[in-house]
Amino acid sequence: MRISIQIRIDHEDGQSIITKPVAEFRRESLVTNTLGLTLTESKSILQNVQSELAQQQVEKHIREHRICKDCSKYQQTKDHHKLVYRTLFGKLTLKSPRLYACLCTKKDKKSISPLASVLSERISPELQFLQTKWASLVSYGMTSSILEEVLPIQSNVSSI
Repeated sequence: MRISIQIRIDHEDGQSIITKPVAEFRRESLVTNTLGLTLTESKSILQNVQSELAQQQVEKHIREHRICKDCSKYQQTKDHHKLVYRTLFGKLTLKSPRLYACLCTKKDKKSISPLASVLSERISPELQFLQTKWASLVSYGMTSSILEEVLPIQSNVSSI
């Protein structure tokens, strides 16, 4: 049997997006090591779901913040930089635009970064919580090793 997993994202405006396949694998006959998912398969699925979900969230956030809230004008892109955001399911490398600040507002800064402002911490609360909790019980090195064994923490998920 062939198993294919895809993500479907439904936006509030009724628009649906079906992304590329998240995972595809085969199962031929039932043996103990092919029943259900393997740890490697589950890590891969988590990484790919994380990547697709994060990509959609980032794109939506940037689209919403390109329009000036005061005068409704489109803010031009100055340049892009990369943000690395660490999660339980791998590192996300996010393409973060810097936008020219709108002329209608008096600001000290000539550019803004909508993504950097919302992701001021570069680590997810869940990862930070588990690292802190487990490090209080065992050494940090062992904590990192254990988390890497079960979760795809060290892998780069994607450039979004």
